[in-house]
Amino acid sequence: MARTWWMYSLSGCAMLVGYPGLSPRLQDALHAAVAGLAVGAAVAAMRLYPQAQAGGWYLLAVIQVAHSIVDARDGETASALAVGLLCLVYYPLFIIGLVLLIRGHNPRGQPAAGPALRWPPSHLLLLSLGLTAVADVTYAAATMRGEPVSGIADVAWSLGSAALISAALYPSMRALGLPVLETTARFGPQQIMLIAAGMLTTMLGTLGASRSSSAVDITVFTVGTLGVSLLLLSRTVSIVRHLEQAVARAQALRAEADTREERRRWSERRFRSIVHSSSDVMLLARPDGTITWCGDSIERICGYQPADLTGREMVDFLHPDDVSVAAYFAESLVVPGSSAWLDCRLRLADGSYRIFQVTGRNALNDPAVDSLLFTGLDVTERRQLADQLIERAFFDHLTGLANRALLMDRVDRAIAQHDQDGRHAAVLLIGLDDFKTVNDSLGHEAGDQVLRQTAERLTERLRVADTAARIGGDEFAILLDDVNTEQAGAAASRVLGALREPFLIDDHEVYTSASIGSSTTSGKYDDPDVMLRDANIAMHRAKSSGKNRCEAFLPSMRADAVRRLELHGDLQRAVDRNEFVVFYQPIIELSTNRPSGFEALVRWQHPTHGLLGPDRFIQLAEETGLVIPMGRQILHRACCQASRWHTTLGSELRMAVNVSAKQVADGRLLDDVTRAMRVSGIDPSKLTLELTESALMADIDLAAKRLKALRSLGVRIAIDDFGTGYSSLAYLDRLPIDLIKIDRSFVATLDDPMQEATLVRIMVDLAHHLDIPVVAEGIETRTQRDRLVALGCPLGQGYLFSRPQDPQALEGALTDLLAEVR
Repeated sequence: MARTWWMYSLSGCAMLVGYPGLSPRLQDALHAAVAGLAVGAAVAAMRLYPQAQAGGWYLLAVIQVAHSIVDARDGETASALAVGLLCLVYYPLFIIGLVLLIRGHNPRGQPAAGPALRWPPSHLLLLSLGLTAVADVTYAAATMRGEPVSGIADVAWSLGSAALISAALYPSMRALGLPVLETTARFGPQQIMLIAAGMLTTMLGTLGASRSSSAVDITVFTVGTLGVSLLLLSRTVSIVRHLEQAVARAQALRAEADTREERRRWSERRFRSIVHSSSDVMLLARPDGTITWCGDSIERICGYQPADLTGREMVDFLHPDDVSVAAYFAESLVVPGSSAWLDCRLRLADGSYRIFQVTGRNALNDPAVDSLLFTGLDVTERRQLADQLIERAFFDHLTGLANRALLMDRVDRAIAQHDQDGRHAAVLLIGLDDFKTVNDSLGHEAGDQVLRQTAERLTERLRVADTAARIGGDEFAILLDDVNTEQAGAAASRVLGALREPFLIDDHEVYTSASIGSSTTSGKYDDPDVMLRDANIAMHRAKSSGKNRCEAFLPSMRADAVRRLELHGDLQRAVDRNEFVVFYQPIIELSTNRPSGFEALVRWQHPTHGLLGPDRFIQLAEETGLVIPMGRQILHRACCQASRWHTTLGSELRMAVNVSAKQVADGRLLDDVTRAMRVSGIDPSKLTLELTESALMADIDLAAKRLKALRSLGVRIAIDDFGTGYSSLAYLDRLPIDLIKIDRSFVATLDDPMQEATLVRIMVDLAHHLDIPVVAEGIETRTQRDRLVALGCPLGQGYLFSRPQDPQALEGALTDLLAEVR
């Protein structure tokens, strides 16, 4: 198709050059041939290019045939009228055909409104229209003047037909009707020249028509002028409309650009505000650690001006101990896109250090950043809180030692280590003796000070590998690493010695001791709880064996502990079932062998074990607190029995009842004594309450207060086992004491006539000076009785006179004794 178009184009150029030299006959023949070819090209276009709208080519073919027929009748009388009518319809129809061709696939309706994507066919059709118009105007002008038609009209008409043929056969003609890309309409020089040419044509046509005398010519040119004017008006309106659209688009684009710019500025302001108010420190640095940019928040958080940090190295602000860790952190940021974090201490402007969680990211592969990006969050308070939580979870808040949880974890590790390589470890369980006495007498604050000082003493005597822990109350534990049984015993002895030393509490010296139980991994443990339990069993054995000592765990102790646990349950049931019985031992006037009174002594009638002495259960009752309800029962029975004996044996007999330290500290002893005397009806002066020295000295002020309240009831107060406990001589004048009982250990020394009874003499003389009666306990021989009488001791009791017996058996013995005395 391209080759055919070029052939026609070259033929048209040759015709333009050679046409004037042809003979009239050849010119007519060429003219007719070109006209026929034009019609044929239009018809061919309808078949070859259906997408270009066949209707447009059909219309062009019809008007081209009509134009050729009119032109072929040149010289006839009707030719002028025919030419006029042809001009009247030819050009509007040609323009309509051109519009149909272009608008076939152009719904936006822009025929020739701007440069088309493929412009040559459009220009060729417009050229054909223009050349035809030139030929017709030339022909009409010559006809109106009565002059012969020049060859210019024939050449112009032939070239117009050739242009039509070229447009029909142009290679890109098939795309003429396709939608063109929307472009901005411009009212430039081409549009101005086009409108000017149209206006000039109308003016020339009007001028020519005015010089013609033919009404037909005037009508034809008037109609033509009107058509051209309407076309020009339509074109102008179209251009103005497109200009308005272009302006509207430009305004919309400008508004959109302004909106985007405002959004960009707002985003930038928001970013700056976020950076400034952020709780994170933000900075950029080069790979060598040199700071290139800092966020404004660094001034608020760290006290630095951002400009002061630019150019400084980050390592300058690290704590010296964190530099090595930061080096590993930097190595993890070598690869672009990588990230890492660490916790480190950073120096603030005031010289102090805070803990920051620093997150780093290598953004060297990001052109917008091209740096290492770091953010730092101050986590000092969070870290301190975490440390506090850890400390609370694994450390005792009072002493700072490890707590039970941490101790058990380390004991478990020690057991695993022993299973792995045979290395031994030992656990020392330490219980402070009579610690409750310190709490009750001096207050809990003093008790806390004792616990803290105990922790300090333990820590001072341990190795780095050992662990000291407080596991609750007054109990401590020590895990000794890599020791044998002998080494564990030596360590326990050192601890005992350290805890024997007095504690200085508020300018007062407080003496205490400890009982220690030990267990070692040689016992083949697989559970840390069991190992600690065995040490606890050994510790309780040490307490029951006299306190202030250390006991190593033996397998037999476990059975004893089980029996002790069973005994505890039985003891609780005994209190509930009132299984305790009271035996009585008479107190004798040594000079006359006359009964002066009785001491109530408790026994336990166990359902399966039979009658148990106090040595089997009193200490357990003290430890468990069951001694309080048990003592209440014994007091009530003794008072009732004394009331009965006052009727049968004589009202001068007194009843002595033992009272424990726990009963004194309990605070209900006064009510218990009052109730027992009211129920029994006993005379208060006939009731004596016996307390040990340890019970009195536990809290001297409290004891004095409670004893004075009891004395106000009329009862008497006696110190039992005098001389075996605290050195209480200085307190005798402070306490309302009515009787002193010398312990049996001192009385036993009187059997040796060669041994001086110095201590007994001192105690008896002291009592005489204080005008306090004395009772000697544990008299078993006549020698002991005789020497006591010689020393001036008025009263005594013991197996020499009578064993403790139940009331019925004792009544018979007392009746005989009283009869003998009388």
